[in-house]
Order: sequence, then structure tokens, then C-alpha cells
Amino acid sequence: TMTTALPPHSLSNTIQAAANVQLYDEGNGIFGELISPQVVLSSLALEENVGDVSQSVISPLQSRFYAGGEIVLEFDNTCVCHKVRIRWVNEHGHTPATHVWTVDPDSTFVQCSRPGHLFLLSILVGTQEQALAAYRPFRTLPSGSPHCILIQQEEGLTDCFLLELLLSSAQDSLMVAASALDHALGFSDRKTVPMLHTIVTNVMKHPDEEKYRKLRMSNRAIQNHIVSAWGALHLLHVLGFRKTRVAVETAVDSQDKNVEEFLILWHAPGDAQLDVFKLAKEILEILMTRADAQYVAELAEPPPWQTPLVTSVGALSSHWNTRGTHFMTPDERWARTERNRRGGRRPRRPDPGNAPSSRGTWGR
Repeated sequence: TMTTALPPHSLSNTIQAAANVQLYDEGNGIFGELISPQVVLSSLALEENVGDVSQSVISPLQSRFYAGGEIVLEFDNTCVCHKVRIRWVNEHGHTPATHVWTVDPDSTFVQCSRPGHLFLLSILVGTQEQALAAYRPFRTLPSGSPHCILIQQEEGLTDCFLLELLLSSAQDSLMVAASALDHALGFSDRKTVPMLHTIVTNVMKHPDEEKYRKLRMSNRAIQNHIVSAWGALHLLHVLGFRKTRVAVETAVDSQDKNVEEFLILWHAPGDAQLDVFKLAKEILEILMTRADAQYVAELAEPPPWQTPLVTSVGALSSHWNTRGTHFMTPDERWARTERNRRGGRRPRRPDPGNAPSSRGTWGR
């Protein structure tokens, strides 16, 4: 059955302030989008822009439409005394009354979502409801883990909060690094990925040799192509490299030592860590292919770290499926159109005189 949608102005009257919150996205925006509470409040205030799906610029507080299957969202409220309220917002900027959930302190709430749908998060502080953020998932995580959104209070502060999108798998974190190193997505340094590939390959071939697990950050090549690229440092961090200050002798006969910074993998990787190295090597080989001059990104299948493009609202269905709470798929919408065109759920049989049979009956 259809659910009653709350008009947009009711939310603007309910949520009138922004919480003091810091947002942190470990996915760097490739798996989902965190929207700040200030944008949430300004979008709620623009009532004339909410609900007009025909406009070219869709309001931030509307569900969008991406291809893909269901995404599992996990909201963890670790606050001691504050409840968190979660609202699903449809493509018209409305919240159905049946799609509002309250998460008690120190509790977890799990909800399935379609890619592109939007969830508005607020927190109850005393008698006031304050906007925390809005979250829009883009795609399932490569590891299959749920999107984990952690809400917690800043230590020692009553009304200061931290909202994080956490990644618990090295596979997911490697995809974040890959998105920052993808030449097809704007990364310009063509030497960074081959250098990373050499570093990873050397460690896999010689896991017990310390010289392959130690990178001097003052080295010109490391400084220009690794340290200057955030994605490269992030990939090495996922693999276990840590930034460390080490005292280095200036000369063989000298007692003087200089302190230099290194990226060090302290221990030889075990079997589980070698699996992460193998995955990193495969990802780096894909990145080198995508950086080739003859590579045409438009003709290739998009990689798992590329953010999907928003489709037109009419291309994927913006109509309700009356049998459930999800939007209708294009196939379901086509079948419904065919039923309506024929005048019912079952095809109408023609008159006997017009039937495709010489005996005037239906069928041959």
C-alpha cells in the first residue's frame, strides 16, 4: 500500500539546527556521499526546490537513481544518552511516515537501500532535534561488508559528535587508493603506479629481505612520485608500511647521525598479508592498463572504484511499486504498461472471427 509522505516543510519545522559534528569518510566518497548538516538545513529551507523532479539540478535531499543491487547499511549509535533518528527521503524530497526509525543509545540499526537513495540523520539533544548529516550510498563494497556509519560523542564533550563511514576490509581500502591513482579519473603522474608495482613485486618475491621493505622518504624518486601522491601513501599504509624516524649514520667513520624518515614494513608479510599484496598487484596492473595511451575508458567496463553516474529520473523508474516500498524496475514498469494497454492483467482474446485460425477459434 502507498504510504503517506510528509511535506518538506514539516521537516524544516522539526529540524531547525545543525549539530556540532565532524564528518569523516574513509571511503573518500567512492562508495557513498556524506552531506554536511549545513547543506541539510539549507536544502530543507528551500521548499520551492524540493519535489520538483523535472529540474535539471536535483536537490541534495532527494533520492537519486543508480544501477546496482541492494546495499546493506549499518548505523551504530555509540552515544551514551542521545537517540539518533533516521529518515529515508524519496525522489520528491518527502519522507514517508513509515520510513522513520529511532536508534537508541548504544544500539545498532540495519537497513537495506538501493544505490542512490538518501537517508537523513538527526540527533535528539534534549527537546531539540538537530541535523547530523545525510548519507547516500553509491555502490556495494567490494568485500561485501555493509556500509558502517558510526555516530559517537567527542570524548569529554557533551554536544560534540563524530560521524564516520568506516571500512573494515583491506580490499575496500585498496579500492579507495586505486580511485586516487586512476589516470582515467584525472591522476596525472605516470611514474607513480609503476613504482608502486615494483615495490609490491619486490616484497612478494623477497619477503624476508629488509631492504625491500624499507623506503627512504628523502629519496628523490620516492619524494616526487610516492610522497607527493596521497593514493600511493594510502596504498602503502594498507599494505602495512608505517612512517618512522630512524637515526642514520652520515659516514662510515663518523659517529654523527642524522634522523631521517622512512616508510618501513617491519615484519615479513604472512599468508594473509600476502593475499593483500596480490590484490594490490592486480589493482596496480589494472591502473597501468588504464593509463595506457591507447586505452579508451568509455568503451571499457568501469572499475569497482569508479563512482556511478546519476541517471535521469525518467530512465529508471520514479514511480512507486504498489506491492512494496522500492521503486519499480524498468522491466516491471514495461510489464505494467503492457497490462494497462491491453486493458487488464491478462491479454484480451480477440473475437472468434478475428482469431488466427481457419476454423474461427483461438490458436492453431
